[in-house]
Amino acid sequence: ALLKNKADLLLAGGRYAEALPIYQALKETLPERRGEILYGLGLCLHQTGRGREAVPHYLEALINLPADSPLAREIKARLAQLRKANP
Repeated sequence: ALLKNKADLLLAGGRYAEALPIYQALKETLPERRGEILYGLGLCLHQTGRGREAVPHYLEALINLPADSPLAREIKARLAQLRKANP
């Protein structure tokens, strides 16, 4: 959980390239936080110009989050952004 907190702080600070490897390492851990971790991973990829790579992580995050959660709404908005940018 400590590593996830560090990744979340880096993410909040806009330090996506630094947070990315931490989220990648956490991907197979903390099953109860999987949706959040996949969202963080997707966001880091998205914000570092790797939007196409972010899509499967966003989609898997949606499966692991409650449909009405704020994070799920955020992911749907980001996926719509990506679709507009890459029709």
